[in-house]
Amino acid sequence: MTAALGTPLRYLALGDSYTIGEGVALSQRWPAQLVDGLRAHGWNVAPPQIIASTGWTIDELQAGIDTAAPHGPFDLVSLLIGVNNQYRGRSLDEYRSQFDNVLQRAIAFAGGHAARVFVLSMPDWGLTPFARAQSADEALIAAQIDAFNSVAADRCAERAVRFVDITATSRDGGDAADMLVDDGLHPSGAMYARWATLALPAARDALGAVRTVDTIARTAAVPVRTMHATLPGSDVASETGSRRYSADVDRATLGRRNTHDFGTTAKSSTVACASSHCKTANRA
Repeated sequence: MTAALGTPLRYLALGDSYTIGEGVALSQRWPAQLVDGLRAHGWNVAPPQIIASTGWTIDELQAGIDTAAPHGPFDLVSLLIGVNNQYRGRSLDEYRSQFDNVLQRAIAFAGGHAARVFVLSMPDWGLTPFARAQSADEALIAAQIDAFNSVAADRCAERAVRFVDITATSRDGGDAADMLVDDGLHPSGAMYARWATLALPAARDALGAVRTVDTIARTAAVPVRTMHATLPGSDVASETGSRRYSADVDRATLGRRNTHDFGTTAKSSTVACASSHCKTANRA
């Protein structure tokens, strides 16, 4: 199903350095590459509206959202957040609570439709030159990343939100020079291209499912939530589960390292909202 005509679809990307694309050109950020992929499949999608900054934890993302004050609803919302919680040694219980809150907020930005939201797992930064330079415990980082990702996946399943596993691909040559920017920590455009490829099916399903539901709902005057569980053969998320997208990896192999904004040695890109539809806020 395509949407090449009409008003461009609106996409909100929430996150930290991985979403803002620390060290890469704007066009190489994974949300921008995802939009390119959607357009190649016929979807008329506007440039992504990004609320993200290097170093943000979940509570800092929440504050950034408050400052940016984006105007919803959006046709598509993505969320990738939490590695800085792990990097700073914050507890899993705190992450569970904070992630659930920001996930609910993401769903609200999508007009209350969980089918329009997808979440990316945290990549593993423990294999990077940055981690080695800190003599970081790679196995410990991997285990912690896996635990945080497991919480996120479970929360997504409970709320019928699509979950995209990019952790496995971050561990597949993710420490190679061409997969990283100069700081030896953050992904390059080439790695982000992998993420965008993995996220594309979830984004297409989200947009296609919502358009199908909205069309039928308008025709039959049936509430959208009712239609979520009644469209045969569609990828609309049910009210009791979520669809997961992975690179042939099971939950047991989901963790081995970490990578994120914790890198304050890198040049910090602080863009609270890359769009004319919301306020901007810069932080040192």
